[in-house]
Parts: sequence; C-alpha cells; structure tokens
Amino acid sequence: MVQRGVCFKPHQETGSLILFGLIINNNYFCLMVNPEGRSNTVSELFRTEKGVIYQDDRNNRFTLEFMDRKAAFKVQEFLHFKKAVDSISLEELFLNDHSDLQIIHHRNTDQLFLITLCELVALKELLSGAKVMLELNSIICSRLAPCKL
Repeated sequence: MVQRGVCFKPHQETGSLILFGLIINNNYFCLMVNPEGRSNTVSELFRTEKGVIYQDDRNNRFTLEFMDRKAAFKVQEFLHFKKAVDSISLEELFLNDHSDLQIIHHRNTDQLFLITLCELVALKELLSGAKVMLELNSIICSRLAPCKL
C-alpha cells in the first residue's frame, strides 16, 4: 500500500521542514529541508519496526541500531556491510537443516552480528530501505541544484 502526501510542517525534533512524505507498507519516508540553511548533523535515514539507520553528515558516518545493537559505519564500510548482508541467500538458509543462525562480521572492527533467519530478513529490509533513501536524496539534490531555492 502506497500513500503520498505533501506537508509543510516543522519536524518536532530538528525544526526542519518536511517537504514530502511517502508511506509504503507502514514505512515512512520523508524529505526534510532546514529553512535556515543549517545542516542537521544527524538525521534519521530509514526506520522499520526492528531498527533504524541514522546519517551523520558532519562525521560522514551511518549508525545502525538493530535488535538492541548499535554499530557505526563509515560510508564505504556501510556499503560493504550491505553487500555482505545481501550476499547471504535466504533460500539456502531456509532449506538448510543445520542452523538458522547467521554470523555477519562488521568490517574493520571486532563486532559480530549473530542473527536468525527472521532477523536477517528484517536487516535486509532496513539496509535496502536506507540505500533507496540515499539514492532518492541524490536524485532530488541533483534535480534541485540548478534552480537554487
């Protein structure tokens, strides 16, 4: 189910203006613009029931909060982590009788994620949604750049 809406109301926490909202399968996406032109350092990139990903523009980092775990990534680490998660075949895990646990290593750290098949599905959804939001933001910025608001 997809719903669209345009609203011009201040975001409660940041004071930014929400220009566009989109709801897909109970996940809310929005584009926020700060009317004073100040850059918010940390903003929510994507959220699901199981987790959230924040984008920190000042430090060029992403923070993943998933299943009571928190991990910070540089941009390239985030893309590598997403690629590692995407490379795990849900079909093979589902058909495998040995275990439904999967270990995912966070590159350049000693952090490990030990997750079940259901948690892996939720993590894939969270990471994919965040990547889509990054791509959408890039498209919007490239379209708005020539017309300077």
